[in-house]
Amino acid sequence: MSSNRNHSHPKENLKCWQMYSWSETKLNKLAKKNAEKLIKYNMKQISRVYPKGTRIASSNFDPTQAWNVGCQLVALNYQV
Repeated sequence: MSSNRNHSHPKENLKCWQMYSWSETKLNKLAKKNAEKLIKYNMKQISRVYPKGTRIASSNFDPTQAWNVGCQLVALNYQV
């Protein structure tokens, strides 16, 4: 079993090393649908959010929505 899960909804009873990884688009949908469940999940598990694939100009999304629901790892584009 992979330690990195890329599912649409956070599941309960995951092992301590398992985490979820969502695109910013998926996170927005999850947060609008059930922010409380997402916050509860993030109290015990780690989640990562990454920019959607169409951001080719190195633009970034606003990370505060991910942080507001408890996501610990929020990846941003960086270009020098």
